Amino acid sequence: MKFSWKLVQHFIEVNTNEFEDIQNQLNMSGIEVESINYRDDDIILDVSVTANRKEIDSALGLARELNIILDKKMFIEPISFVINKCRIHSDRKVKSNMFNYVRIHKIKITDYNSTPNWILDLLEIHNIKPQSIIENIQKYVKIKWGKTFYIIQHEKKKEISIPKELNDHKNFIVTTINNKIFFKQILNSKKEIIIVFADEKYMRINRSNYYKNYDFDENYYIDSLTIIKSFINQSIGKFYEYYSPYRILNSKIKLKQQNINKILGHVEKNTFKYINKGAIEEILKKLKFNNKYIKNKKLFLVEGPAYRRHDLIREIDIIEEISKIHGFKNFYGKCIYGSKQGKQSREFIELKKIKKTLRNLGFNEVINCSLTNNKNYSIKIHNPLNEEQKYLRDNITENLLRNYEYNLKYSSNNLLIFEVGTIFKQGVKPEEKRLLGGLIYANNYNRKDWQKKPENITRFQAKGILEAFLKKIEANVKLENIEGDITSRYGQKSAKARNVIGIYNEKDNVIIGTIKKLNYKYGIKSKRKEEEIYTFEIKLNQLIKTMKNRKHLEYIKKPYSEYPSIIRDLSIQVRKNGYVNKIIENIYKNKNKLVESIEIFNEYNKMTLDRSQQERFVGVRITYRSLHKTLNSNDIKNIDQEINEIINKTKNM
Repeated sequence: MKFSWKLVQHFIEVNTNEFEDIQNQLNMSGIEVESINYRDDDIILDVSVTANRKEIDSALGLARELNIILDKKMFIEPISFVINKCRIHSDRKVKSNMFNYVRIHKIKITDYNSTPNWILDLLEIHNIKPQSIIENIQKYVKIKWGKTFYIIQHEKKKEISIPKELNDHKNFIVTTINNKIFFKQILNSKKEIIIVFADEKYMRINRSNYYKNYDFDENYYIDSLTIIKSFINQSIGKFYEYYSPYRILNSKIKLKQQNINKILGHVEKNTFKYINKGAIEEILKKLKFNNKYIKNKKLFLVEGPAYRRHDLIREIDIIEEISKIHGFKNFYGKCIYGSKQGKQSREFIELKKIKKTLRNLGFNEVINCSLTNNKNYSIKIHNPLNEEQKYLRDNITENLLRNYEYNLKYSSNNLLIFEVGTIFKQGVKPEEKRLLGGLIYANNYNRKDWQKKPENITRFQAKGILEAFLKKIEANVKLENIEGDITSRYGQKSAKARNVIGIYNEKDNVIIGTIKKLNYKYGIKSKRKEEEIYTFEIKLNQLIKTMKNRKHLEYIKKPYSEYPSIIRDLSIQVRKNGYVNKIIENIYKNKNKLVESIEIFNEYNKMTLDRSQQERFVGVRITYRSLHKTLNSNDIKNIDQEINEIINKTKNM
């Protein structure tokens, strides 16, 4: 579809230098500019329009769209239509809100009437073949306004030929033409024709009986008659009019503010701020929408202009128009989740640190059920799920040994595992405790020589692993041997725990855990052998209490300069028993921001010229640097002078 820029500028003024910006905004509105052809006195735009924007088929349609997206005022305003009061009364009886309006004129065309060149040029641009002057004007009006009048040619004693677009008004047109008064004025020659203007109008009437909308029906009607009168040199007489009222269903659309926010997203990048009610109303006003906001329901009742009634029929259609005008780039669709972190307890933070440290040392975490079938010293459950889970466990090592047995069936590799779990002790009152338990089995840990087989991990190596763990988590504990034999119970299997190492809280010397070597016998089918297994159990809450609770950093952040430094090496003479630190302290006390560091790098003695005594000298290296600039010769000269004054004052002290 082609548009004459000169014709568009009859309605709105747009600078041709803004074409690039105009093209981008038209593309967002479903109007793609495919090519631009520059002529001597005009610019022709070849435009592709999406199927739903069929109202953009004329210079007025394009100008009306530019008025919205560029926010530029149009030269013309819609002319109000004056309705016959008698007709209004009859329309109200049928409670109509729309009516078809038809006007009929007779025109006399003479032989010497010719079409002006500027109309012919415009028809040529649109590949329209010229015909008679009245038909050329008809096509020109269609190109300019998007609608035009109809032409009826009638000869005496012949049937009236009515265009199919006017079939709904055929009876009125035929009756009017056959009217005696009208008939006397018409058809005296073959050059007299009838033109018909047919429009749809909305029945919105105020106290002045004026129909007000954003349609340009009256404008195109007056413009058509003006052009016709200008080139046929004939006056145009009175017209005959016809009203045909009817009613359409409610065309108001409910537009919820919640749906606008949900679909379009927020308007600021890092906040949940949405487009506000005032901005929405301003955009609806630009789009020529009649709207009413219902506060308690937080929605708009919206009614679009007549020329957009074909494509704005749903809520989502209006939301899309709002996004086009506000600008798609001004919405942020990515969901922003709250970055605020909830409060984490000290126990939770320290437990994460414990688990991470054990994993870094090569341990794997296991999770076992707290239910067991071992009834010795265990608390019985009143409603067990099955016979094998009737009791609550009273130790954590039993489950770790089961993990070890299961692992040994499928692999003979080293096994280092730990578990954070709960145990239950029987007493006057049942007691629940959280323990950190672990198992170390490493039969291929030591190899003294490549010619010899690898050996099991030793007691001291197992102890070293636990010491490394406790040091990394900064636990204030100590490890000491517990004298004597301690018998441990792990289900129906028995094992003696010898050489037990106790883990003590260094502050109050209370034992919080143990490290044990188990001589554990197990059997797998016919194969039997004895392996060394080390286990440890630590009371978790007591362990966390021994860890350092750091509430502040042990370092201070300072800005780092990006500018180069200058180094000065000074030789300072001091007394034989004098302290050079006093000089350094006085330099620092001077608080010169350009002095970055002072370093003593040498000391030597030198004989005087008469060789009667020795003089003591100290080499000091001073680094100058600025945070904001590169130091020049004047800066360095001033610093040197200050430091020399300080040295002269303090070197004999």
